[in-house]
Amino acid sequence: MQLYFVSEGEEILALGLGRRPVHVGRAPDNDLVLPDATISAHHATLWVEAGRAWVRDRGSKNGTFVNSDRVRGPNPLEDGDVVRFGTGSKLIARGQIAAPAGQPAVPLVVEDMDTGLKYPVVGGRFTIGSSEFANIPLDPDAEDEVALSVTPDGEIWRASMDEEGPLAIEEPFPVGARRFRVIPLPPAPTGTVDVGPSRFRYRLLCTLDGVSGAEAVIEDPSNGRRYTVEAENRAILLYLLARHQTDARATDDFEAQSWCADDEVSKGIWGRKGTSDANSLHVLVHRLRKELKKAGFDPWFLEKRRKAIRLALDDVTVR
Repeated sequence: MQLYFVSEGEEILALGLGRRPVHVGRAPDNDLVLPDATISAHHATLWVEAGRAWVRDRGSKNGTFVNSDRVRGPNPLEDGDVVRFGTGSKLIARGQIAAPAGQPAVPLVVEDMDTGLKYPVVGGRFTIGSSEFANIPLDPDAEDEVALSVTPDGEIWRASMDEEGPLAIEEPFPVGARRFRVIPLPPAPTGTVDVGPSRFRYRLLCTLDGVSGAEAVIEDPSNGRRYTVEAENRAILLYLLARHQTDARATDDFEAQSWCADDEVSKGIWGRKGTSDANSLHVLVHRLRKELKKAGFDPWFLEKRRKAIRLALDDVTVR
């Protein structure tokens, strides 16, 4: 699907809409910068999920509209839809999105089984817990946290800080004292909340030649937060995944190639002996996630699925 920016009544090709979210706003760190006083600094996001194109407003002052309707929560886009930002700037969507093989035919929602409220899994990721980044926030003092993701082959993967594994549609799972399940999006969903796009906007710089060896520095451009992972095995893990992601960008299928096999990662950290103990990698991943959460970052950019792992980051540098 192509997005055409309309200027003085003329459609000008702006950019393609694919797996990477497109951020629109007046601030210079957006993918599409609109120097319009009626546009908010970070106005809206467009992305592709489950074979459809979507747009969501990011709390803008003057709103985002699809045709004549104001966007409230994730809103699907069809060929020919006009997306308007503020009072004048607009895009026209042209083309259609082909559903990836193995992906669910319809979007999924997380249902709170105690209240009946349903929350869309937009962007293929959803978190429940005490973190400030959670889609469903729990008591800040609670330690329980669960992240859900839909893998490229359609499998739902559930991860906590201590364990992870596949999750079936409609299979109940607890988080603290509450129960949830994942179900297909009903025709008329109720009680939903907005969620973020599919990838994180953190910056990661990795090197094997830091002050004391391997080192990984993560930054959040939105608030200037910066943290250095110095523990050797954890920094090497991030280095290996960052290098793998950099190599994957040169391929024709980044989404599939960005995943790295557990055995390869283990071998890179511990040598050949690492492949004989899969639990060692799981423990390392869980400890790194806890460290990142304590440092104020959303730890779920470190994605895991069956026998594979990757970084869900766009800005990665390896030195």
